[in-house]
Amino acid sequence: MLEAFQLGPWVIEPSRNAIRNDQGEQRVPQKQIDLLCRLAQQPGQVVSRQQLLDDVWSRSLVNDEVLSRTVADLRAALHDHARKPIFIETVHGRGYRLLIEPSAVVLNAGTDSAGRKRGIWILGIIAAIALILALVVERLSTRHSPSISSVPMLFAEQLTALPGMELRASFSPDGQQIVFEHHYRNAIQLLSINNDDGTVNTVDIPHDNLRSPVWLDQSTLALLQMTSDHCRLVTFDFASRNLEVLADCWHEFPTQLAFDSERQRVYFTSDRGQIAFVEPGFSETSQSDGVLTAPASGRLDQFPRLSPDGTTLLFSRGDTTTSELHKLDLDSGAVEALTADGQLLEGHDWLTDASVIFSSDRLGRRALWKMNLNDKNIRFIGAPGAYRPLVSPDNQFLLYERAQFSADIYQIDLRVDPELVVPLIVSTRYDNHPAFSPDGSQIAFTSLRSGLSALWMSNRTGQRPTKLFENTTGRVSRPSWSMDGRRILVTIYNDQGSQLVEYDLATGSGRVLEQAGNHASDGIFLPDGSIAYLSASDTGSSLFRLHDSNASPIAGLLANRIQVSASGRLVFSRPDIDGLFETNSDGVTVRRLIPDVKSADWNKWAIAGETVYYTLQDGIYAYSLESGESQRLTSQRPTAIGISLSASADGSRLLLARTTNASADLMISETNNLIGN
Repeated sequence: MLEAFQLGPWVIEPSRNAIRNDQGEQRVPQKQIDLLCRLAQQPGQVVSRQQLLDDVWSRSLVNDEVLSRTVADLRAALHDHARKPIFIETVHGRGYRLLIEPSAVVLNAGTDSAGRKRGIWILGIIAAIALILALVVERLSTRHSPSISSVPMLFAEQLTALPGMELRASFSPDGQQIVFEHHYRNAIQLLSINNDDGTVNTVDIPHDNLRSPVWLDQSTLALLQMTSDHCRLVTFDFASRNLEVLADCWHEFPTQLAFDSERQRVYFTSDRGQIAFVEPGFSETSQSDGVLTAPASGRLDQFPRLSPDGTTLLFSRGDTTTSELHKLDLDSGAVEALTADGQLLEGHDWLTDASVIFSSDRLGRRALWKMNLNDKNIRFIGAPGAYRPLVSPDNQFLLYERAQFSADIYQIDLRVDPELVVPLIVSTRYDNHPAFSPDGSQIAFTSLRSGLSALWMSNRTGQRPTKLFENTTGRVSRPSWSMDGRRILVTIYNDQGSQLVEYDLATGSGRVLEQAGNHASDGIFLPDGSIAYLSASDTGSSLFRLHDSNASPIAGLLANRIQVSASGRLVFSRPDIDGLFETNSDGVTVRRLIPDVKSADWNKWAIAGETVYYTLQDGIYAYSLESGESQRLTSQRPTAIGISLSASADGSRLLLARTTNASADLMISETNNLIGN
């Protein structure tokens, strides 16, 4: 292995798996260092993919995907970009080339960071980041959307490194303690970490099923007590050991809480999906009197965050696929939407009274963004994989979750063994949204394996995966085949919202169906050649039909998923009511087919032929549209986020997308480069 060397602004220390510039240092995995060293042995020369696999992964059974992923992660560490490379160039069909000649570095005795004080550095903008953001700005400059620029990238210290997931943290009022959920081996416990010395302790509360802690004062926590079918907002006083129930809350999944010390209120998401408040110690306060927002049917308001001056609540409004940032004036009750880009938010907080930070997948991969509320200017911060940002009470520190998820696609051959689940499409990233072609010979799916959200296709055995196209400004989701198997409809997301793209397999090109508008999703081909899809609005997503370039609503029916049988029968699920429903193409008649399917499981059902395949708690069922009868097929279930179930036309094979790896650690950084920039 090479001794320490320099690449542009970076000093590489292979013996420590470290890379640093004059503003900070980070550690990277061994294989990334090995790969960079191998390229540095032949700077300016193309090193073939096979040679890299042989040299870096000698005697290991790995495929090209592992190399692609390692290159992508190494580029991210160096702030490089595949389209405008500064360090590592992809030579298509051949391999990779290091563009910069490495130079030797003499290390001083004090170079090793082992004796340094634990610190937090903020990385400046380097040329690669400037190029990336220049591309983004150029791409978005012709659209009517908030302008996007950048602030200096964060370098955050890893605060926790426990097995499992550390989620939903809260600073104590004095900023010295951080309490959070720890998920490990199907158990959840509350832990606290001392912000001075990093010691971790179990939070001593003799009650189960507690989530989303937030401090009311130095000795009292507000929490959600959640079971499989209920949620209660409670407080726990460490001095009296008393647990007080305050109100019912949203039970589908935990949402965060906020405390208003001046008004003595806890803001939360009520059991109706609204932002509400209660006053601890006054549990007789009726929940209806404390309701602050009124989302449309099927929408959910969550993540309340109180502004530093106490006048405004920040919250998100949406569903399980998209959500937008909103603010509520507590004096007037006025609500204003701050974003309208069709992405999915995962937490936010205030930096100042005029600026907020939020987590979004605006560029296809989750990161942090900053918005100036005066001009709605949005600025890219970075922090890949960041969820739920939280600013400390003194405004000095930013805490967030760095999450890593992967998902694979599995197959069940019902003719062989309905309980045998076999890996079919596997990578180190998120493979999801599987969809059999009509003849069952091909599988369309979405993946992040290339570093961007993209539509892929493989053969029926999951081999020879081919990337069809990728979206540089957001997600690709919900592929659906035409009945002749020649075209695929997908939903893409960008700064305008969501659009339908029709991809032609023969020409290898796609076109945006602009007539469907900028809030269209979940398109499917109908037997007559028209397209049914969903169109989002403030009142929820409704069924629409695109015929001869004319878009028209289907009786104003709310839906969050739509499928069509071989004979043209439309089946849909709703965001507000459990069950699967059938309607005709004009929406005049509607009947409930299967009442048991939960609205939260909108992604776990599919149609093939004249059969509806759906998921319940005890497995996957098949419902015949012709006979009206159901039968249980397997006890196996899909688990991935997004469309996670598909069936072959003959009903012999099922595809299940499952989350195969989920981890989250708490990260902490200083805020001084975010405020005022």
